[in-house]
Amino acid sequence: MNKFKNEIHPFLVVLRDQGKEKKFLEWSFPDHFNFFKIMVYVGIFATIAFIIPDFLKSGLNKSLIISSISRTIFSIAVYLMFVVIKRVNKPVVFHRLLFILSNLITINITIVIITMKNHSIIYSLSEIISIIVIYVLLKQRFLYSLLSAIPASIVIIVSHIIYGDLDVPSLQTIIFAFILANLIGIIYNRNINISSRKEYLSLILEQKLNARLEKEIEQREKFQNDLLEIARTDHLTSLYNRRFFMDLAAQEIFKSERYGIPMSLLTIDIDHFKAVNDQYGHPEGDVILIEFSKKLKSMIRKSDVLARIGGEEFILLAPNTEMHGADILAENLRHLIEHSSFGTKDNIKITISVGVAQFNNGDTLADLMRNSDKALYLAKNNGRNQVIFFN
Repeated sequence: MNKFKNEIHPFLVVLRDQGKEKKFLEWSFPDHFNFFKIMVYVGIFATIAFIIPDFLKSGLNKSLIISSISRTIFSIAVYLMFVVIKRVNKPVVFHRLLFILSNLITINITIVIITMKNHSIIYSLSEIISIIVIYVLLKQRFLYSLLSAIPASIVIIVSHIIYGDLDVPSLQTIIFAFILANLIGIIYNRNINISSRKEYLSLILEQKLNARLEKEIEQREKFQNDLLEIARTDHLTSLYNRRFFMDLAAQEIFKSERYGIPMSLLTIDIDHFKAVNDQYGHPEGDVILIEFSKKLKSMIRKSDVLARIGGEEFILLAPNTEMHGADILAENLRHLIEHSSFGTKDNIKITISVGVAQFNNGDTLADLMRNSDKALYLAKNNGRNQVIFFN
């Protein structure tokens, strides 16, 4: 716990960082307020209940009336403070009102001493307890507790000396008891203050460590996802690469064979792409490949699997697609590319040849790709810019 030594002012018992101190008071406020609420009810009950000893001590006279009025006003004031604190719900207001409350306790005790002479030991005991209560109430503000309890003790002792009717030994006992009560209160208040602030700083440190750990985990996951993305995608077009396509296609073939779902495979090749690279240069060719990939992707479903498997060769797996649907898809793609323009100046025209194969039970992925390649080969031999089905 010594790691927080430099963060806590040794005498004032506050955090050196004012921002942290403010947040600490906000953090501790709910528990402190609940404790104060209990003390309010107990204190009001004890204050009103002491009217009975007042009556037994002095009978029904002027002293009892003054004492009763003082106790009643004090009880009302305490309750009103409780209501204000509950509504405002601000730690700063809370501690300032507690400081005022501590002084009201002193005023009430002083009035009782002046009006009710010939105090019994129970009165002196209640006064000493009141001093300890001040330290307890202001348990998160050490300086406030000192500024309240020590002057209160002095005022009460002086009131006893001037207005009380105590012999010297009794007075000496009371003074010693007040000194002892203050020592106990100071030790309690200071320890609870330091302990609370260390607990808060430990919590803040733990939160920072957790946040740092979460950030590191997030960065690691992002790094792993980036690596996975690099491993499964083509660096130029961001489509799936051949290796990852093979894994996905194997899974789709398994589903098709098990559940009897139709499936088609399209192998797509850009016609005379080498001539395009030779005429416009490879950088322009890369631009065309990127734009071409985007156009293909815009025409397919989410369930379709599109990949770049070679320089200008692409492959499209269409699950749940029969021959007729594959024909429509392939022709739509061919028509879109034929009537689009590519390149940095949108002035380059290209066409595609497409070979289509239908999955049959018992086919492997290699069979399906081989059949699609054969159809593509026929499309090229027949003059390109067309779709051929494997038969």
